Amino acid sequence: MPLPHDRIVAVSGAGLYETHALSAHSPDGAKALWIRHTLLRPLHRPPTVEIRFVWFERGFRPRVVRADHRWERCELEEGPSIRGPDLAFSPGHASGSVGGISWDLEIRGGISPILHLPYRFLYDIHWPRKKICTPSPGVRLDGRVTLDGHPTKVEAWSGSRGHSWGGEQAASWAAGTCTVWDDATPRVLDGFTARIRIGRGLSSPSLTCLVIRDPAGDRVLNAPRHWLRHARFEATAWDVRRDDVHLSMACEPTDLVGLRLEQPRSGEGYAYAACHARVTLEVGRRAATSSCGGLETFFPKPVAGVTLHPPASWSADDGPYDSARYGL
Repeated sequence: MPLPHDRIVAVSGAGLYETHALSAHSPDGAKALWIRHTLLRPLHRPPTVEIRFVWFERGFRPRVVRADHRWERCELEEGPSIRGPDLAFSPGHASGSVGGISWDLEIRGGISPILHLPYRFLYDIHWPRKKICTPSPGVRLDGRVTLDGHPTKVEAWSGSRGHSWGGEQAASWAAGTCTVWDDATPRVLDGFTARIRIGRGLSSPSLTCLVIRDPAGDRVLNAPRHWLRHARFEATAWDVRRDDVHLSMACEPTDLVGLRLEQPRSGEGYAYAACHARVTLEVGRRAATSSCGGLETFFPKPVAGVTLHPPASWSADDGPYDSARYGL
């Protein structure tokens, strides 16, 4: 059954952001892609549609491109569907061209949606300010990515399509996903830990929701009794322990891509993404490992030693951003 919120939300008013994200790994895990379509409606600035594409390849520096489109030049349909200059996105297709990268991808298959919040009414009320779900976990991508005129065939890549929105980001958070495992089991891991703003300068303890879809048995750990499980995170690591579940995700600082994120109400924040994090998942006596974890974190201040994209000197008026042209 389709999710009631698998649609465009940000058309409802100002002071909102909304992101439709797509990530996937090649079958051998050597390559990965991460696409972020963001609808941004600040309170006191014109709304924009941002597209960011990050290409990961083991042994090479990640490639980052970004383009900002004027709201009125894009077509938004509830679908969800986003169409703009050199940009198209829907649940079954994603294509675009920014800087030296272009892509044309079919999105197929997947398993039943993941609602990270335990009750549907939490998606309709004011709290929490940030909503998150995964409408299509475990999808298959087929198509092509072209870098500087050199095409790469995308065939049977495994990934997920995610959706988040709200009036602001949480104070800080970590989110992780994994669909490619060393034992080749069609297993999906998806979850987050967040510290939520509860007042001026104050935030909650770490709150965690975690869903594991496994042929040997699913675990859905998102009820209120699970929220305060032991969890810690930093830019390069996320660790969760609860009852018989232990999840560890970690990467090197050189694996990270730093991204500047404008917020609709409170200025700039900083996200850090890696697509080749090391994953260890223990559920009871069963254990699984992967080197294809998607780890993303967010902080109100930059993390030292990680390059941010785009650099502070870049402006949307300069045209599309391509990290290769900046030597980054």
